[in-house]
Amino acid sequence: KFMGREGWAAGFGYEIGAVDLRLTYAAEASDFSSLRHAADTQQITLGGIYTLSPRFRLNADAFYSGRPQ
Repeated sequence: KFMGREGWAAGFGYEIGAVDLRLTYAAEASDFSSLRHAADTQQITLGGIYTLSPRFRLNADAFYSGRPQ
């Protein structure tokens, strides 16, 4: 716990050739100790790295973040 907050993240990645893709889900709340408490903040990230050459890579990430109402 950091500053009274708890969080967790889960994701997976896949690499094929010069492309490396990732999908990650993260959640953060003041208390995850009970299943009755929902996450205060949630975020989904889709990202990837494309190898342009052995010395250069292009990294791109797209985020969707929301708070339950």
